[in-house]
Amino acid sequence: MADNFLSIGGATVTSDNIYDFVDDLSDTPENVDTNSDYNNNDSDNVSEHSEHDTASEIHLSDQSDLSSDEIDSSSNGDTSYYYGRNSYKWAKNPPAPSRVRAQDIITQFPGLRGPALQSKPSNPLEAWSFLISSDMLASIVEHTNEKITDLSVNYGDNCTFVDHVTEIELKAFLGLLYLSGVFKSNHEDVDSLFSTGCLGTPIFRTTISKERFLFLLTAIRFDNHEIKEQKKASGDRLAAVSSLFNAFIANSIGNYTCSEYVTTDEMLVGFRGRCPFRMYMKAKPVKYGIKIMCLCDSKTYYLVNAFVYTGKMNEPNPRKLSISTRSVLALVEPIANSNRNVTGDNWFTSLELVGELKKLRLTYVGTMRKNKREILPQFQPNKNYEVDKSLFGFTRENTIVSYVPKKNKSVIMLSTMHHDNSVDQESKKPEIIAFYNATKGDVDALDQKCALYSSSRRCRRWPLVIWYAIMGIAIINSHIIFHAANPGVKKNRSDFMKELGMSLINEQLKLRFAIPSLSRELRLIISKALGTEITLQDPPRQEGRVVRRRCYLYPRSKDTKHSTVCAECHKAICKTHSLQQVICTSCKE
Repeated sequence: MADNFLSIGGATVTSDNIYDFVDDLSDTPENVDTNSDYNNNDSDNVSEHSEHDTASEIHLSDQSDLSSDEIDSSSNGDTSYYYGRNSYKWAKNPPAPSRVRAQDIITQFPGLRGPALQSKPSNPLEAWSFLISSDMLASIVEHTNEKITDLSVNYGDNCTFVDHVTEIELKAFLGLLYLSGVFKSNHEDVDSLFSTGCLGTPIFRTTISKERFLFLLTAIRFDNHEIKEQKKASGDRLAAVSSLFNAFIANSIGNYTCSEYVTTDEMLVGFRGRCPFRMYMKAKPVKYGIKIMCLCDSKTYYLVNAFVYTGKMNEPNPRKLSISTRSVLALVEPIANSNRNVTGDNWFTSLELVGELKKLRLTYVGTMRKNKREILPQFQPNKNYEVDKSLFGFTRENTIVSYVPKKNKSVIMLSTMHHDNSVDQESKKPEIIAFYNATKGDVDALDQKCALYSSSRRCRRWPLVIWYAIMGIAIINSHIIFHAANPGVKKNRSDFMKELGMSLINEQLKLRFAIPSLSRELRLIISKALGTEITLQDPPRQEGRVVRRRCYLYPRSKDTKHSTVCAECHKAICKTHSLQQVICTSCKE
């Protein structure tokens, strides 16, 4: 399948007409904010991502006294080239057009791969299981039971909610977390969720007790304590959850192939507790949290690759590459040598990065900070430039453009995917900017989708916060896998999460239904949840008499017992709520 598929600039062509193909990127959004990167207040850290670093722009000497003609002229006397502050030379005219470049030909078919392709999932639970595998669940069960063993000594022998957890119960616990996200109840008080009144959520107390739910929130663990200490000693600051996170990323990579365009950016998972690598980013909604560097599919928002930023990288760096370049190179490993394009913001963009990506047969499009030495003085903001003015510079592999969206402002872009000075005639924006605006916000869109139906609960443990992030991303990725396997089925994410949550708790409901002492009310709720009909028998007889029970129409506070039952529903009833009929013996005959 991969050999018959070629995609150039987002379009599919065959090997017969490939050299006649002309790349067309004119189908781009019109209402876009091209000035967003000039006013970028991201707290992207320039050097080592320290907690309170903020991005700053260093403007060059003021060019406001020069005319447009003077600025356009070359300082070196050569009118065919521009020169940066480090004498980097850019041609004013684009290179001569040639046949389609090899870097624009995509030879890998986007869609399912690996286990997901071999056995296509037919329901949400199967799609989710490709990402949160049974091995991962077994690992959580093992390490959680180790913690439960340590915690159980603090409770009495008669305590009923400190037993070891099983995989069935763990799935039910995760299913309830997903359902709380669908109901927007992830921050609702637990007493309210498990309330027996009309405002409670019956599925929660039907599946598990409130005390057990709170105990599992306390006891859940993701790594062995001794191994964790060894990892921390070796420099792994993410030791408490690193094995689980790496397994999830490996499953995400191994079950889906992204499209020809990907985006790299950072996701901030909100957390204000104690964490050695907690970050502060003033441009993010949550401000404080754990930074996850992400690579996402620009068309589906599928998370292709990610890693948690834990501070300055300790890996060998003989070539002295910047942190931003090393971050991108770590993220693009799964798509290396695939001729795909990477879109990034101004923290990542540099000539160093595009040079390294070229070795991996990847192109790049992104905004540039104005303090880069390769940027031409003519491309800096200038009050004499008219609005919608575009200046281009070219090398054999790179294209730089400066666009003026408003007076005395400029947006500078670098691209190794575009090699001409094409400008949209309607919007007056360069084609590079239109492409960037169409692909730049994919990680932010993924973050927004995770926040919409978040399953995270308030906690003080950062490993659990990362696990909540894994659960949220797993929903997005499994939803995409499900639709890729079932193209004719349209299921929105809310319904997808509801079906997944109920599938995860079904086995636990069956076990609960078998408990003899379970109340009639919970039995009825379970029967509705499982979609089965049950017949409630008369109260069991003991030694020739009927067991006395409380009238079901009375509140629990009036705990009076009666032996009478309704002839229709077989529920215990008192004389006040029952009907009695007096008939003479003649009429009865």
